[in-house]
Amino acid sequence: AYLVFGAFLCLFMLILMVNIREAPEIATGLGFVIAAFAMLAMVLNATATVVNERRAGTLGLLASTTLPSYRIIMGKLIGVLAYTGPLLASACFLLFFGATVELLERGFYHEPAGEWSYFPGNPLMKAFWTCAWIGAVYLALMLFSFTTSIRLKTPGFAYGANLFVTLALLLVPGFFAALFGGTPLIDIPMG
Repeated sequence: AYLVFGAFLCLFMLILMVNIREAPEIATGLGFVIAAFAMLAMVLNATATVVNERRAGTLGLLASTTLPSYRIIMGKLIGVLAYTGPLLASACFLLFFGATVELLERGFYHEPAGEWSYFPGNPLMKAFWTCAWIGAVYLALMLFSFTTSIRLKTPGFAYGANLFVTLALLLVPGFFAALFGGTPLIDIPMG
């Protein structure tokens, strides 16, 4: 996961050196690609932790300990977050970087400052709400992956169901935005 992130970061720096005028669009697009990759890696990691515990026979032992269930779940959540969280943080960094460069370009062109204060014209607010949306979907997918992996008995069904839901959440908003030309509900999370 980190090698792919490094490759994306090198590609971003190379494109940034070649064409600085396209930096906000490139950073935003690359941020979305890294966020999607982080969600796919997280779903596979979350599913693998439960499937491997079931395969090794330790899931029943873990459930029968005297530890409270919320501590077991928090341990699993922190383990998955430690693996894929840096990818998600770098995606949000790129979204904020693109918004900051866009805001600086507006300042250089002396656009009226009154337009920066409300939501549709403020790129930093768009980046903030986009990162909040991505974080909420990330946590919901993580909990869904754990729940589905525990409920479904075979590893193939668990991986299949989790990947299907993840791909649906990642692709359906973009499909409807392209089909209908964008709606306010889709435009907010899409940045």
